[in-house]
Amino acid sequence: MTQLVFFCRALIKHSQEYDKRQHFFYSLALMLVAALVLQIWGAALVVVLIGLAKECWDHYWGSGFCWLDMLANTMGIAAGSVIVWLFEYVFAGVIHILL
Repeated sequence: MTQLVFFCRALIKHSQEYDKRQHFFYSLALMLVAALVLQIWGAALVVVLIGLAKECWDHYWGSGFCWLDMLANTMGIAAGSVIVWLFEYVFAGVIHILL
């Protein structure tokens, strides 16, 4: 139980870093762009691979691999997926009904 509390405190502390916000918003933006040309699952896979490649590059030539960066990437992808879903299904249905 104490390890879970320690992890949650570390997660909250690191989530306030500027770098984590960058990972979140870049992944969100990449997800929205990729979803224009790919299906949602393909877009998510491409963005995950881009984030993983960036972290692998950091491992060898940067500041080191960071799982919290990957978590921020995943959260950006999830937020982007929700936005894409809303536009594809919810808003498109409403617009179709109105027209």
